[in-house]
Amino acid sequence: MLKKMVVMKFGGTSVGSAENIKHVASLLMKRNDTMIVVLSAMSGTTNKLLEICSAYRDGDNKKAEDIIDGLRLKYEKEVSNLFNSEYWCSTTQKIVDERLENLRKFEDDIFTTFEEKQIVAEGEIISTTMMVNYLKEQNADAELLSALDYMRTDNFQNPDMKQTALMLQEQLNHLGPHQIIVTQGFICRNAFDEIDNLKRGGSDYTATIIGSILKSNVEIWTDIDGVHNADPRIVNNTFPIPRLSYEEASELAYYGAKILHPTCVKPARAGKVQILLKNTLQPEAAGTVIGEESHIKTNSSNGIKAIALKVDIAVVHIACNSNFVSMTTLYTKAVQILDAYDSNIYACSCSEQGISLCIEESEDTLQIIEELQQTMSVTIAYNSAIVTVVGSFEQSGILAQMMKAIDNLQIRMVSLGGKRNCISFVIDDKDKSTAMQALCDTLFSK
Repeated sequence: MLKKMVVMKFGGTSVGSAENIKHVASLLMKRNDTMIVVLSAMSGTTNKLLEICSAYRDGDNKKAEDIIDGLRLKYEKEVSNLFNSEYWCSTTQKIVDERLENLRKFEDDIFTTFEEKQIVAEGEIISTTMMVNYLKEQNADAELLSALDYMRTDNFQNPDMKQTALMLQEQLNHLGPHQIIVTQGFICRNAFDEIDNLKRGGSDYTATIIGSILKSNVEIWTDIDGVHNADPRIVNNTFPIPRLSYEEASELAYYGAKILHPTCVKPARAGKVQILLKNTLQPEAAGTVIGEESHIKTNSSNGIKAIALKVDIAVVHIACNSNFVSMTTLYTKAVQILDAYDSNIYACSCSEQGISLCIEESEDTLQIIEELQQTMSVTIAYNSAIVTVVGSFEQSGILAQMMKAIDNLQIRMVSLGGKRNCISFVIDDKDKSTAMQALCDTLFSK
């Protein structure tokens, strides 16, 4: 029988410095719950590790060594500021030094994605080591659980829930009872027992997978007090949303809300566990609860929950080079090409003249366009953005209100979500702030 625990996840900013680690530790030690705590790497570390990978890939060992030396100086400072006792300071610094020194072993290797994943995993390993050792210095009942000992993916790089559940139970039984168990987010082993990662969603994904397995609610702690009705960096007078359904949270995340990745909601929904989004810097704030639709009540008079923004969008219009090719064949071929590059379609419209698809601009965009042009006529509009309104659209005239709010802007496409819980407007990127503010003023006015 798996243990009943609260699953808590803290991101890179929450553990981004010695001061922040102390703050998170104080939150944990105030709780009476039995916890499994999922940590990301310290903010900035993963980017540096990826820079090391890039240097090795380019054969620039000197650059890789310089970055490693820079990381060592950073961690020496943070470790020194974190611990009071010489024992825990020196013990932790020794482990950190060993992990960073381990990065130099790749200098003479042929560098592949296999080596890259080993390097990138070090960020989470170091942050969890620092947290557990600090908790132990504070006499907390804490223990480290390596994600590499239980988190598994299958042959298709999806979480292997059955194998992960079996191995997690085995590891928890082996550790015995502890109030705080700290583990790494993001990292795992694949079906070939190689070090790998969960890619999209990272540490949030780890937390919701564990929560689903343990049948425990998941708390995700970030630097904002829950999901807001719009991005407060763009829109004035936003407010946190008390409750969202799984579907609403997934749509918001898919269309650009940065607080949660859509894949992270799937395990929670499968396990019927709630996700609570909390603010590490304001733990008293209520945050946002994500759960079953039956438990959700709208927090605005018109049923609208929030507005998301996704930028760096390209609108690709494709047409047949032959009059004898059906739209279905055209669409199928385009989707096959996009799928090969792992490129999502965020909106789509179809007419007798052709099909328009909204995709995210990336380093593969030009290659995608070249492949499409081999069999299709292609035009593309860069510098687009998608503004998506999420909620209930049962109230009469709600769409007319939205259209009126942005009727002075150039709208490139309008798309109604498959479950009719979201409407997306594709606009010119330069108009995104104007559109967001206008929609908020219209939909959330008192």
